[in-house]
Formats: sequence, C-alpha cells, structure tokens
Amino acid sequence: MPDPKLSAHLQLRLLGSPSQSINGNEVTQFRSAKTQALLYYLAVTGENHRRTSLSALFWPNVSETKANASLRVALNSLRKVIADHLIVDRHTVTLDDNLVWVDTQQFTRLLQEMDDATLTMQQRQAAVSLYVGDFLEGFHVDDAPDFDHWVTSMREYFQQAMNHALMELARWHVTHRDQAASLAALSRLLALAPGNEAGHRLMMQVLTHTGQRTAAILQFDTLRRYLVEELGIDPEPETMALYAQLLEGNSVDPKSGVSVTTVPSAQFPPGLGSMRAIQTDWGDMPGRTPFHGRIHQLTEIINRLVR
Repeated sequence: MPDPKLSAHLQLRLLGSPSQSINGNEVTQFRSAKTQALLYYLAVTGENHRRTSLSALFWPNVSETKANASLRVALNSLRKVIADHLIVDRHTVTLDDNLVWVDTQQFTRLLQEMDDATLTMQQRQAAVSLYVGDFLEGFHVDDAPDFDHWVTSMREYFQQAMNHALMELARWHVTHRDQAASLAALSRLLALAPGNEAGHRLMMQVLTHTGQRTAAILQFDTLRRYLVEELGIDPEPETMALYAQLLEGNSVDPKSGVSVTTVPSAQFPPGLGSMRAIQTDWGDMPGRTPFHGRIHQLTEIINRLVR
C-alpha cells in the first residue's frame, strides 16, 4: 500500500483497470488516451526518455514534424494534470520518481528475496494483494503498435511473476500445514493460469490430504478438459501418475517433493526500465505434441487395475 506520508504524491495503480490520484483525488481529465498512455509509460519504465523516441513510439504513422508537435501537445496537457511530477527539457522527458508511487514498482520490490524466509513469504503475500487484475486491463490506444507490444510484454511479465508468487505461497503453506491457505493460493493461481499443471497437481495432493479425494479426482478432470479443449494436448506423465494414485486409493502427501524455491531476485529488478520477460531456454528439446486418445486409454487401464 502507498505510504500515508506520500498522500500528496501522484499514485498510479496499473495492475488491473488503471487509475491515478493526487491527494487521494482521482485524476481523470486527460486530453486523450495517448496522453494517459504517455504517463503510464514514463511511470513504469522509470527512465529519462528522449522526446524523439516518445514521438516515434506514440505517433509512428505521421511525419517526424507532426509527431513532435503531437508530443508537445500531450506534454502540455499532462503538465496541467501533474505539473509538479513531470520533468521536461528540450530533449528529454521523465517523471520525478520521488513524487510518484506506482503499484507495479511496489509489486516487483515486494518480490525481492529477503534473508529471512518468513519475511520473504510475507512480502510475497503483500505483492499478490496488489495484483487486482492484469497490467493496464482494458486500456488501449489506437495507432501505436510498439506501445501495444510493450503493454503485452509487461502484462505477460506481471502475469508470470504473479503465478510464481502464488505457487511459492501455496508450497510455503503446505510445509507449514496451513492447507486452507494453500488451497486459497492455488485457487487464485488456477483462475489466472488454468493450464498450470504443477498447480493442479499440488491442489490434487492437498485436497486428498484433507480428505477430499473425490474433489481431487474432479480437479484432474477439470485440468484434462482444459488441456485437450484449449491446447490440444494431454496431461503430463507426472500428472497421470498422481491421478493413478488417487484412483488406486493410495495416500498422497502434499509435502513430498515440495520445496519452497523463491524466484531469483535478478528476475525482479527494482526498476522496470530494463525489465525483460522471464524466459526459459529449452534449446532443441521437442515440445509436447497432441496425442489424442491416449488419455482415455490410460484412464481405462488404470480403472481396470483398481477393480
């Protein structure tokens, strides 16, 4: 949450439908969507941008002269709204980061790894509470494809960071025997990422451990339908093996194989100017390919084994 001492400062909430306020009063009188987008871009990147770069970013389909003129109009309009927070000279534009609070920056700061594991998880919990929706949810500007691409990249970054944090919290709660809290974190994770098999597996384990074996089997069915209908693939072998255990009535310990591994702090830099989406290099490893029918055959075999 914003520091109460910063109540006179500009506060931007960009996780979810964007909003902005000064002294607790919502700011809405933007001249255009691009003026609003310019504010968001400056705030999230936290960098000193050249005016020519901003002109090209937001007005790529007109001449340089017209683009520069449009930027001047946008900056003049923005000055009327946030005069004390905008720093402009002949060549560059930036925001005074001492006078601006942005939830995206707070989100990434809270995901930094601490020396104390308990404190780390407390900060993870604070971070996920800031995530009320996807980055700039419902916000769009016309005729600025590079800006749209930037928004998409940032949205994917924050989504993945959120998913990591929720999975870590779920595992942490399992190791501390708080199954209800673990299920709450997993429910939120799977609402955001319904194809997250690791999350589904952990939920199946926790449900079984709390005496809800039928619910765990239904959880598998929910995952299977999603994977087949939305992605055209079958569950991973590890998921199928867990499903077989459930059908056989074997005990399942959610703590087995669970380790609370925090995301390295390098993936969550304090400033987002140089932020890159979290990526995994799989090299030449082949991807999972559809093999329709296998899932039904495996299920039939498992059913016969347990009769």
